[in-house]
Amino acid sequence: ENVIGPAIDAVLGMEAKTRTDWRVMPESSAADSPVAEALNQKLVEAEKAARADRACSDAYASESKVGIGWVEVSRESDPFRYPYRVAAIHRNEIFWDMRSREPDGSDMRYLIRRRWTDADVAEKLFPKHKDTIRALGTGSGLWDESLTIDGSASTDLAMNLDNMRGWSIEETEWRDTERGRICIFEVWYRDWVRGLVLKTPDGRVVEFDQNKEAHIAAVASGLVDPQPATFAKVRMSYWIGPQKLHDGPTPYKHNRFPYVAFWGKREDRTGVPYGLIRPMIPMQDAINASESKMQWLLAAKRITQTDGATVQDEETIRREAARPDAHFILDAAQMRNGGVFKVESDFALNQQQYQRLADKRESVKRVSGVYDAMMGSSKGGQSGLALNTLVEQSSQTLAEINDNFRFARAEVGEILLSYIIEDMSDQPQAVELKGALPGDEPRQVQLNQPVVDEHGIRYLDNDVQRARLKVALSDVPSSPSFRSQQLAALSEVTKSLPPQLQAVVVPFLMALTDVPGREDIIKAIKQAMGQGDDEQITPEMMQQQIEQAVQ
Repeated sequence: ENVIGPAIDAVLGMEAKTRTDWRVMPESSAADSPVAEALNQKLVEAEKAARADRACSDAYASESKVGIGWVEVSRESDPFRYPYRVAAIHRNEIFWDMRSREPDGSDMRYLIRRRWTDADVAEKLFPKHKDTIRALGTGSGLWDESLTIDGSASTDLAMNLDNMRGWSIEETEWRDTERGRICIFEVWYRDWVRGLVLKTPDGRVVEFDQNKEAHIAAVASGLVDPQPATFAKVRMSYWIGPQKLHDGPTPYKHNRFPYVAFWGKREDRTGVPYGLIRPMIPMQDAINASESKMQWLLAAKRITQTDGATVQDEETIRREAARPDAHFILDAAQMRNGGVFKVESDFALNQQQYQRLADKRESVKRVSGVYDAMMGSSKGGQSGLALNTLVEQSSQTLAEINDNFRFARAEVGEILLSYIIEDMSDQPQAVELKGALPGDEPRQVQLNQPVVDEHGIRYLDNDVQRARLKVALSDVPSSPSFRSQQLAALSEVTKSLPPQLQAVVVPFLMALTDVPGREDIIKAIKQAMGQGDDEQITPEMMQQQIEQAVQ
């Protein structure tokens, strides 16, 4: 009887029903609001095109079950696909610094991903090392003479033969010569350096680069002073067994690993992650044992007999007692002299086992915090308030896991936003924003627009590189069921309003519906209210209409 599966499915269903969207917000300056709105539109588009919701949901499933899930946020190498890749990575492919304690992994010294691939694909990815990869993948003729001409000075393979001889790890861990596959290790690590940084008046901190004219000009003008500091720089390398294919600085401008950890729960001393399944395993084992014991008791028979009461041997009597059409041959003389022969079933002990089984079923809910109300089933006679209380108790029990999920999902959005900002760079670009209501005319936000002030100084208006932004999760879930709840709540409020105010709220009420042609309906309502087709309902218009209705 699988009791863990339905509980986990209920938790995963809760995440799907309460899924929220990313929202880009300015950190401080209100002048960055147009930039935040434009980048928010870009981020939402990337979220849908890169299937970030599905990747985060898969990571949440792994986080809830076993305590750890991973999402890769990187650039797509295939030019025919969407330029950004957001994908869930199986936990068995990732090895991380177990001494790390920060939830965002900022204190990890290293992170390794291993992945098996065909040797011919790896040759295309690393054409410079195709001979080495082909030799490793086939396992035959590892080092050809053409690779060792002139002492291998031109190929950097002079020590490869000795490395292969001294390699002690089993080859099956990183190459499969029968299938022609090799295991590529993608190693990310932090290299601590000491250098100069620049702290700008608005709070930014950047590494001083003497090759950038802007840094030299800022220091020469006295706006900022270089300050010595110790900081970590991310680097990455590729390995196949003992062979290093590449080692260099990170290809991304953000100083993070492109893998985001979704932590469930972690042990205090060891930091080992675990999920909801671990505390339920003993209860599941007890339920399975009770079921097995009950099945055995239903078929078990207890035989009481006087020695010699039957003419059959002991093994034959046991086999016959287990059959529904048992046939026993009793000894007549023994039975006349007070002999005893009885076949019994102990159903009283079976009832005790059933009571213990029922208790273990309830124990699963207590240790996991997933109650019947959350799983969609409830006992008859319970009020709606009692059911809501049980659902709220389950939400409180899962608060730590859900909070870690929101934190990790926001980090995925921040890394994805950094790629968008990097690609937009300093080139002028217009972003079209949708209207507040369906049918409203979209408006444009101009980004990176060259402007000259009254002093003749050139600068970029709505500069995405300089805007200080952060990614947060919207408080309003984006699932269809939640929109239906909003529609029902707003409908009840609208019913209690005067007719004049109902006309103001009706366009927003229609925007929450999924009725076909709702844009035409909203336009017709706006025309009836004295507005044109292309005129938007602004907050000022709404306030004016409310005041007129009240008067």
